Amino acid sequence: MRKKLIAIIFLLPIIIIGLLYSVSYVLIGNVVDEPDSISFAESTAFLLVGGGMDLKVTSSPNNEKFASNITYVSDREDILTVKDNKAYGLKSGSSQVTARYKETNITDTLNVFVYTPQSKELYIIDPNTSYTGITSQKAYGEYDLGEGFIKESGKVSLKAFDFGASLTIDGQLTPRGKAERANIIKGEGKLSYDEKKETYNIEILGGDDITVRFVSQVGESLDYTIKVIPEGFNVYTYAQLLYCTNHSLNGEKVVLRSNLESYSNSYLGEETKTAKKNTNPLLLTQQEKDSLKNLGQEEYHYLKRTYDEKDYYVEYLTRESTYDTRYLTRLNKSTKINIGLSLKKDLYANGFTINFHALTYPTGDPTLVKGVYLPSLSENDIFRGPLDYCGVLADENNQAAASVGGEDNCALEVEGDNLILSGLIVKNCNTITALAQLDYVGTVIGIKHQSNVKIEDSIIMNGRNLVRAFSNDGVTVSHCLLEYAKDFLLRLGADEFIQLTKDEFLSGGDYNYPDGERIGNTLEVDNTYFYDSGFFSIGLESHFNGRYLYDKDEIFSYTLPLGGISKGTDLTIKGDTRFYDWKDVDSISTDTMLQVKADLGDLSQYLSNFDIVPIIKRELAKEENKKFALNVEGKTYLNSAIADYGGGINNSVINSNTDLTALGLAKLGPVVFDPVEDKFLANCAGTAPFNFYLYPSDSKITYKDTPKTGDLAD
Repeated sequence: MRKKLIAIIFLLPIIIIGLLYSVSYVLIGNVVDEPDSISFAESTAFLLVGGGMDLKVTSSPNNEKFASNITYVSDREDILTVKDNKAYGLKSGSSQVTARYKETNITDTLNVFVYTPQSKELYIIDPNTSYTGITSQKAYGEYDLGEGFIKESGKVSLKAFDFGASLTIDGQLTPRGKAERANIIKGEGKLSYDEKKETYNIEILGGDDITVRFVSQVGESLDYTIKVIPEGFNVYTYAQLLYCTNHSLNGEKVVLRSNLESYSNSYLGEETKTAKKNTNPLLLTQQEKDSLKNLGQEEYHYLKRTYDEKDYYVEYLTRESTYDTRYLTRLNKSTKINIGLSLKKDLYANGFTINFHALTYPTGDPTLVKGVYLPSLSENDIFRGPLDYCGVLADENNQAAASVGGEDNCALEVEGDNLILSGLIVKNCNTITALAQLDYVGTVIGIKHQSNVKIEDSIIMNGRNLVRAFSNDGVTVSHCLLEYAKDFLLRLGADEFIQLTKDEFLSGGDYNYPDGERIGNTLEVDNTYFYDSGFFSIGLESHFNGRYLYDKDEIFSYTLPLGGISKGTDLTIKGDTRFYDWKDVDSISTDTMLQVKADLGDLSQYLSNFDIVPIIKRELAKEENKKFALNVEGKTYLNSAIADYGGGINNSVINSNTDLTALGLAKLGPVVFDPVEDKFLANCAGTAPFNFYLYPSDSKITYKDTPKTGDLAD
């Protein structure tokens, strides 16, 4: 957390000691002999410098045998260290301790405030605060939305306590009392005090920051600055979020002031359905749906979901895909994708969560495969995997037996220039136990054909792809954590491509864009961590451009030609960017390249070696590449950081301002397809090489390391 606000948020037991932490809830079924979830008893703990406390979580279902497989990690080792399941305070500050079951993402987080006793101190807190995320920076909208979405002055409630010398050994504080007085010393606002709730209430009367000075009973003063977002709207519910996004022609700035979670993550217990503090479901009641329907500028669609015998709705929009849709068009198939939110202005999320589980996650009966429950699609699900870029052997119903994926559905699409997405925790579904459970959930954040978009201080997780950025002029991903993607954590490319005829391709001409026109997408990554992808952390995509896409009618039927040469991405990587993406080579998922949907029978010869894993293994066996292979207990691990791929000419570049050596990366490749061993891959995807950028096996980031969000804070 950023240092400038730590002094006013640690030592906060009176208000938040009783809050329960939101425990991830898995809807897909139990993993055999593994817990659904783990949780600390409380969300917050307090510790004296030099003191220690035991760390313990409970599991659901409750079973003591799981305890030996729990590890605890502090995100700020300079403030708090963990040894033998016990936390020790080193200096004043705050740290997040993450409990993790084995090497899964079954986790829970405990916020620990470490402090040194003081003779007199003031502490000011905002009770409506999220303690998760990368930064503690809080923003407030200039406006609230009243009943009927009427614009009102924004409101802030603060508690101010005068903590004196009363400290107990277990870390509890006894306040001397509330602050003696407060007044606004900067900015426009109206201040009042609520005796019953013991809160100072500030009404925001302008777009400038407001500074409130609090004075203790012994005359000590402390200033608290309310960062005001001009023209921003404080958003507490899904309906308010839709009002500021999908239902606004030009968009409104969103200042998120509540978690918008899944139904299961919004309540404390199944029996009582008691709402969690600062959490509302990302669902609409019938009444909320009716209140929104006449506000929009386009056609809205609603997906009905039933929980506890009550109907709810989640809204989605449709957009025309901007990727190559020639194959679908020739088969008279839909070229539209579904999106959840159309973001046209800035989003300041304050560490609160948006969880699109109800929109994206399949609702069919799960299937147990190798100890993991995999979801299945039901008739009403609208996120069903990506559109087909090209397909093999379409049947009489134009269904491909195997296909290469194009653009996927998207939960949050950026549809405006010069936008900031700050302090966001966004995910497409609840906790998962295997990346295969993300097959259908789509892209989390999509950005295409926009300029100057910045994602900062955000955690993006649980999607087939996490951020998909195509054909943009200037996207920045800064101080973010991207974790858990079936395909890519960051997928980059361009929609523009050169379409060749069969004769042009077979003539062997040198087709490409002129030198100065080969880049169609620019993106910068700064001080960002990547963790756990199915294929690679960053993918630099190009079109397939192999011979079969031009002259193999028995495979691709009348949809030919389908090849092309696309513009590339100019990628810059800077700062302390890290790739926590070691994986067993055999677990690398190639179904992002090809989805086999039916039994191919005698035609399986064409697809039997459409698999990149043997090719990677072949490269790792070469003497010059053995430095990339990490051999542990009979398994070969590879750090899959960056791949430029496609098989056709890839015009992407890693910018010269990127110091690969400083990042710890080295190049494996170019990997050229063997015309005999890789026949189908070479003739379908193309013969241009793949390039991989990896950590060597002696990297300072090992296959056991996991990212700590505290290291990302300024």
